[in-house]
Amino acid sequence: MKNMMIGLLVLSLCGDGVLGQGNILWNEAVNGPLSNSYQIPTPLPSMVSGSNIVLGTTESVPVGGNWLAYDDFILLTIPDDTYVSRFHVSFDHPIAIWLGNATFDEQFGYSVNHTASELLSEWGLSPLAAGQYGVYVKNYDFQPDTSFANYTLHFVLEPVPEPSTYALLLLGGVSVACVRRFRSDRGRGTRHE
Repeated sequence: MKNMMIGLLVLSLCGDGVLGQGNILWNEAVNGPLSNSYQIPTPLPSMVSGSNIVLGTTESVPVGGNWLAYDDFILLTIPDDTYVSRFHVSFDHPIAIWLGNATFDEQFGYSVNHTASELLSEWGLSPLAAGQYGVYVKNYDFQPDTSFANYTLHFVLEPVPEPSTYALLLLGGVSVACVRRFRSDRGRGTRHE
């Protein structure tokens, strides 16, 4: 009985989507370039439960004593009754990454990364609720010659737990506690009257 309760608890926490394969939302090598304008960002296709991935490349070109960066601007839509629990980035050259509202005028998080990282925790943000968000990625590898930074954005989408899930978890916890108490009392020879 105890093993069955633990198994049900693990299954309820994992959910179907978390164990699934990754969904490629956008791959610049296949889908074409992402927008270089915040005024017309590339809207990503619908996200699914589990892993959602964007594969892109951003460019930095030396011009005189400065660099011209071709940033990638993305419009991310998180469906109702879901949330993004993790937002991970990896890359082969330094990049800057920004997260904010869909009109790109309010920043929620920004960093210049030199190693791969989990961005929500790095920025001190809670999971991203349903709605639209703007994301941009900039090549931050300023070299004497044109530089290309390849990156992967990885969003983990999970369903919002229904109240019945919490009730089931609570019932399971109470049941385990009752069984432990019963066994503990029986082992000591305590009799309840």
